Amino acid sequence: NLHVVNDLLGMYVKSGLMDIAYELFDRMSVRSYISWNTLISGFACNYDCDGAVEAFRRMELEGWEPNIVTWTALLSSYARCGCYKDTVKWFVLMRGRGKGANAEALAVVLSACADTTAVHEGRMVHGYVKKSGFE
Repeated sequence: NLHVVNDLLGMYVKSGLMDIAYELFDRMSVRSYISWNTLISGFACNYDCDGAVEAFRRMELEGWEPNIVTWTALLSSYARCGCYKDTVKWFVLMRGRGKGANAEALAVVLSACADTTAVHEGRMVHGYVKKSGFE
C-alpha cells in the first residue's frame, strides 16, 4: 500500500535515518509526489544539499515534473546549509522554468538574500512578491 510505505518513509526521514529512507525509497515499486517530496525534504531537514539535489535530478530523470513542494524543499535545503547564493540560483532556475512560487518558497529565498549581500536578487524577489500579490 503506497500510503503506508510513504508513512514509513516519512518516519525514517523524521528520525534522521536517511540511509534507511533512501533504501526503502529505492525498493518502492510505485512512487508518488509524496514519496519524492518526502525524500527531498528529508535531505533538506538533515542538512544534506547534495542528497537533495541528487534526488531532485533523479526525479526529473525518471520523468517526474517537480512541483512547488519539491522546489521549496530544494530551496530550503540550500538555505539550511547556509548556501544562500545557491538558494537564489535555484529560485531563478525555478522561475526560468515557469514555476510560480508559494509564500514558503518566497520566505526561504528572501531570508537567503537577507543573509548575503544579494541586494539585487533580493529586490528581484521582492518585485516578484509584489507583482504576485503576496503582500
